[in-house]
Amino acid sequence: MSYLDTEIKGEVEDFARSIIREFLIKKDLAETYQTLEREDTRPKQKVTKNQLARSLGLETLIRRNKARKRPFNTMLEVLVDFLAERRVNRESNSRIGTSGAQTTTGFFSKTE
Repeated sequence: MSYLDTEIKGEVEDFARSIIREFLIKKDLAETYQTLEREDTRPKQKVTKNQLARSLGLETLIRRNKARKRPFNTMLEVLVDFLAERRVNRESNSRIGTSGAQTTTGFFSKTE
């Protein structure tokens, strides 16, 4: 593995950890969060939500989420909604032979 591959892998792990930490904190999963903190021995990288969104190119998804009637509270939920919506759109497009159609409401509707 090259130095660049190692550096990118480290960034991916840092971003994934940041998204998981944000999810655990916002969902009030304190014991799980404490377990993660205790077991995760890698140096902690402080990354704000804005830095994370910018680094991963998620600004549009975050803005779209804020505009929703009932926005998701965490980046993980926003990402899962986007991926599920994209999968459904791909399947839909392949069945009817079109491409590029995309909804702006998201895949999951919140009922909380």
